[in-house]
Amino acid sequence: MAAVKWIKLVSDMFDNRKIKQIRKMPECDAIIVIWLQILCLAGHTNDNGLVYFSKDIPYTDEMLSTEFDRPVATIRLALSILVRFGMIEIVNDILMVSNWEKYQSQTRLESIRDYNREKKQVSRAKQKLLLEDMSMTCQSCPDTDIDIELDIEEDKEKDKEKRQKKKDDDVFETFAQGNVDLLLALHDYEAMRKSMKNKQLTPRAKELLCTQLRKLQEEGEDLVACIHQSIVSNWFSVYPLKKGDHHAQSGRNDNDDRWNVEKTLQL
Repeated sequence: MAAVKWIKLVSDMFDNRKIKQIRKMPECDAIIVIWLQILCLAGHTNDNGLVYFSKDIPYTDEMLSTEFDRPVATIRLALSILVRFGMIEIVNDILMVSNWEKYQSQTRLESIRDYNREKKQVSRAKQKLLLEDMSMTCQSCPDTDIDIELDIEEDKEKDKEKRQKKKDDDVFETFAQGNVDLLLALHDYEAMRKSMKNKQLTPRAKELLCTQLRKLQEEGEDLVACIHQSIVSNWFSVYPLKKGDHHAQSGRNDNDDRWNVEKTLQL
């Protein structure tokens, strides 16, 4: 329930008999201020004079001490006097201001309640319209959403292919180490293998091919010539030049041939 921002006090409040009696007591000023603070809390709660922290949590003496910034002993003294004078009641541990209607204008309270009720109804109606508009918008553009998702997936696939191609190119570029002729020969060999059915070089096959070429290089072979020899002969592997005629004539792939890429490298 919305809080009430005002309470009604009469101008001759301090001529009231109960207030006059309180003013003769010890801690009188503190007791009167606590009384006014209780009225303000009741207005904040706005529940027919009830005063509670929440509906499930009534105020304790210690909580009121914190709320009013007063010693607990002073709070207890004030409550006992206010109860004795019938200014407040304590029902099931919940404070209640007696004759609460004296401190409120019932007509004004009803106006506030009606205003809050209408305000909530308008707010709910706006939320309902907003949800309906969102629902209609979502229903009118499902194809667009699907197209956007497809475009995103297509872009991801293209990026993946570009990254893979760059990675594949890096294998040969790293191996060639700036040797342009060797790099061109490697790309020519790749193109030759690509033109053959199901014989395209995989990234792993490229790495193994470079490993095999390093072995040829250690044996003093001309790598560019070895690669050209395999391109011309449509070989699936690369061989030393001195063995080129043997493989070209026999066309066999011995199981114990350490240069047989089909067996050892499975390109």
